[in-house]
Amino acid sequence: MKADKSPPQSGVEKNRDMLVRLVEDLSLETDFDRACTAAVAAAMQVLRADYGALALPNSAKQLRYTHILGFAPDVNGNHLPEITPGTLDAFNSDKIVFVADYANYAGARQFFLDLKVQSGFAAPVRVDKAAVGVLTLAWRRRVDALEQEDIDLVGVVLRQVGAGLHRHLLAQQLAESEARARGLNQRLLRVMGVSPVVNYSVGFNPSRGENSLVLNFVSDNFFEWFGYPRDFLSTDMTRRWYGLIHPDDLDSTRLANRPEAIAKGLDERIYRLRHAAGHYILVQDNLRIFPGAAEGELEVVGAILDITERKRVENARQEADAKYRFLVEQSLAAVYMCQDGRYKYVNPKFCEIFGYSEAEILAAPSMLDFIHEEDHALIRENFRNRLEGRNYDSHYRFRIRHKSGRIVHAEAHGAITQIDGKPTIIGMGIDITEQVLAEQELKRHRDQLQELVREQTAHLL
Repeated sequence: MKADKSPPQSGVEKNRDMLVRLVEDLSLETDFDRACTAAVAAAMQVLRADYGALALPNSAKQLRYTHILGFAPDVNGNHLPEITPGTLDAFNSDKIVFVADYANYAGARQFFLDLKVQSGFAAPVRVDKAAVGVLTLAWRRRVDALEQEDIDLVGVVLRQVGAGLHRHLLAQQLAESEARARGLNQRLLRVMGVSPVVNYSVGFNPSRGENSLVLNFVSDNFFEWFGYPRDFLSTDMTRRWYGLIHPDDLDSTRLANRPEAIAKGLDERIYRLRHAAGHYILVQDNLRIFPGAAEGELEVVGAILDITERKRVENARQEADAKYRFLVEQSLAAVYMCQDGRYKYVNPKFCEIFGYSEAEILAAPSMLDFIHEEDHALIRENFRNRLEGRNYDSHYRFRIRHKSGRIVHAEAHGAITQIDGKPTIIGMGIDITEQVLAEQELKRHRDQLQELVREQTAHLL
């Protein structure tokens, strides 16, 4: 075997070989703490330093010493002074700071003087050409100068630390973003769980028809409301979904039958969905249609609201309104509603008594336009008393000027209420013209009789 006659390696060459291996290891290292510790150890070896540490930003974005080597086992970052002037100067200036005579250095700290530190070194760790940390080294012997080649080798290590720190920060940001996203998703699911609507998202391809429906998401309250297991729609969705819809509502709910909704990108549908118990629930489905992830696909996002009770109340109100309207429309009395000094509603009997059409009466600027001029003050006073809540006679008589010109005598009864936030008078009136004429005729006969009695009595005396 031939002897190895290659010359022995110099310290620089050994350092260089060591750093080549270290750079390879650091580029593959996924544990940032291990990478930093290895980098500090390598820098200490290259520069033959006794102490080493990295100053990196903490969660509050403040520099703190970490990855401390060379100190006693019981010394950690909490024992070290806060960032020293030399370290801070290297960070702020983005330049290397070297202190050959630490004992006479203005920024010397007693902690390091007690450790017999005689020289110090601080070099910035960069990310995208900006300082994000500092490598700090110290010697218990005096070092008057450092070899530039050694400093360059340490610079290689620091670039790897900077790259590792960059990856580490990105990983932290990604983890924080994922945590926020998970938290937001959980909050959103909780909100949707107590929402009065079922929220859903489905994929749909018009060219493939209804069989292309794919469920992306449905809020948990769907299964609570309709009584189905949570995996009910996870398989064979198209058949199961359309199996829930009342047969009479199927055609009107199929998107393929609603091209105008697809063109507009929105739709509103009312249909019935079958509960697991067998009965149907009336729902209102408001949806929006967006372009899907793949070409030709659409995403349908909607909200389903149970309107069964609302529809029952609406039907009951409509039935009551119809009965009320029938009674009012067929009433033998005139029914009216006044607001802001104008008629807002009159029934057919009212129009008959006044001689005007409903449109003519409602278009009049004032209700007094149909009242005899001599009764305007009476009407104003009566309405004012009602609106102001004072005692008033709800039963009063007045005269109407019929469209034909004749005088109609009327008697009204009314009360005040609130409609649309405004004081409103609702009342009933009857035509008492014949009664008034009869009363006038009776009075005339009574007056004649009294006159005759006076004459006869005077004659007897």
